[in-house]
Amino acid sequence: KRAFLNAYLATAGNIQQAAYAAQIQPGSHYNWMRTDPKYRRVFKDYEARAADVLEDEARQLAADED
Repeated sequence: KRAFLNAYLATAGNIQQAAYAAQIQPGSHYNWMRTDPKYRRVFKDYEARAADVLEDEARQLAADED
């Protein structure tokens, strides 16, 4: 689970790519979301962190266009 979460952050929130990097099926993530309340809470934190990464990238791209 930790490998998937770290890959999720590294891929800026891409579940498919994170699953591939962690060598799991994407369905495992969805199963954990359904069945593991602790994982669900931790994932929500990683989800917010990934959104911050995307927001930072968008700001950088916008600044580069100026």
